[in-house]
Amino acid sequence: MFTMEIGLIMLFIVLMVVYDWLKSRRLLSGLHKKAVFITGCDSGFGNALAKSLYTRGVPVFAGCLLKTSATKLQEETGNSLRTVIIDVTDKDSVTRAAQYVKDNLPDDSVLWGLVNNAGVLDYLAPLEFLDKRDFLHLLDVNLFGTLEVTKAFLSMLKWSKGRIVNMTSINADVSIAAFGAYTVSKRAAQAFSDTLRLEQAAWGIKVSAIKPAFYKTNIISSEMVEEKMTRKWNEGSPEVKLEYGEGCLNKGYDAKFTRCLTFLGSTVVDRFMSRAMKFEPKLMQSDQ
Repeated sequence: MFTMEIGLIMLFIVLMVVYDWLKSRRLLSGLHKKAVFITGCDSGFGNALAKSLYTRGVPVFAGCLLKTSATKLQEETGNSLRTVIIDVTDKDSVTRAAQYVKDNLPDDSVLWGLVNNAGVLDYLAPLEFLDKRDFLHLLDVNLFGTLEVTKAFLSMLKWSKGRIVNMTSINADVSIAAFGAYTVSKRAAQAFSDTLRLEQAAWGIKVSAIKPAFYKTNIISSEMVEEKMTRKWNEGSPEVKLEYGEGCLNKGYDAKFTRCLTFLGSTVVDRFMSRAMKFEPKLMQSDQ
């Protein structure tokens, strides 16, 4: 009898694990009525996600900073995907984008997902080479931009009880030399996501964060690393330059780091898809 009870308990546990696994892989129904707004669609993850969702029949509003990027994305998708010009650091631009989405939702559709993907990595140098303006610039896009976009779209998401997916970074957990300002901005964005998740649960909104490792996108490449380090070196004081020595920024950072970059693949896009469109999304996941 005792052995039979243990067997039944084990069977129950196995069935629950299988059920949870199947539920986690199940896509929501009616994707054609669940619109998604994505920032940072000029290139990289945002661009790839917009195309991926569009091919699945999801109504996509792709936020681009540049008109040329928006036009190219529309041409690549047969001019059917809607693009929205948005500067996440400009509150008026964010407000106009939110109103455009609200006014142009397809019939019988709701805004189901918001993907805060826009981000910058403009300064790569030891902290001694950085000043307050450098930190504020990164925070303006990576943190405050996410804040303003989220606030502008929250009322629509409360109505649909939808999803918010924020792009943070592996740097939200791991500090890397020369990435100090970027790390601060991404840890702040992670803390914002964690707090937002707790607060919006009352409205049925699920908030997720994705923390990708290093992929070759327009935000980071070997050429970009070298250019940004050279720029900060040139701006450094004579005293700090003398202490560090000529060529110190590229030595050890450029060659070693850029060899670790991975080409943009489907992994991170799949993570976005999972958070936005699966029945039971994971709240956080690092892609390391």
